[in-house]
Amino acid sequence: MATADFVQHDYIFKLLLVGDSGVGKSCLLLRFVKIRTVDLDGHHIKLQIWDTAGQERFRTMTVAYYRGAHGIILVYDVTSEESFRNLSLWMEEIKRHARSDVIKILVGNKSDLEDNRKIAYEQGAEFANLHGLHFFETSAKSSSQVEEAFFSMAEQLLRSFRQQRQQQLQQQRSESIVITHTEPVKASSQSTVIILQTARIQSKRRVAELCMSAFTCRYARKLDLQRGGVAENLLRLCYHFESN
Repeated sequence: MATADFVQHDYIFKLLLVGDSGVGKSCLLLRFVKIRTVDLDGHHIKLQIWDTAGQERFRTMTVAYYRGAHGIILVYDVTSEESFRNLSLWMEEIKRHARSDVIKILVGNKSDLEDNRKIAYEQGAEFANLHGLHFFETSAKSSSQVEEAFFSMAEQLLRSFRQQRQQQLQQQRSESIVITHTEPVKASSQSTVIILQTARIQSKRRVAELCMSAFTCRYARKLDLQRGGVAENLLRLCYHFESN
């Protein structure tokens, strides 16, 4: 077994190659086989690349094909006007079946066939700018710009993942409430004596339960605690702790 099989990957992304039959998707895939693992910022990124292998005409496979895809490389043939015209149809299909935050780049393949070119570089760049896509012209035959296209996709995927992770952490912090009190709370004999140590409470409902279960109803009335207004109740509790 090859040593590469034992490499631990920090990130694994599912990547699709889409476009008309004959645009060279399989050739691009074969060119990238040797560099399926990308190293970025000290992280090992594995790209699981899916190719339709000529099944574009079978639309029943679209749901399973797009499910869970993190990135899509949209490919056309610079020698085929039809493959370029059909890009809009592919964009519509991606919109219907792929996740809304999927990363997309545009690739004009077969750039080595300059004598047979039908689509100018500027046309591809204009389409890419219109849809907010990174754009590359590649040659699967000579490997020109193939590595750059896949590395660009890997960079965008990693950046998007980090941004989403940061947003999730910020949301979790905003939904978490930390109550810290290291000294016993002095209370009258008519109240329930409590000692609050550092506690992390993950939901407002749990906060409400803590407020009302920690004290007897009589003591809660003394502090003017209400069953509603969780934030206000916590402020009253904290003020009480500081003043005792």
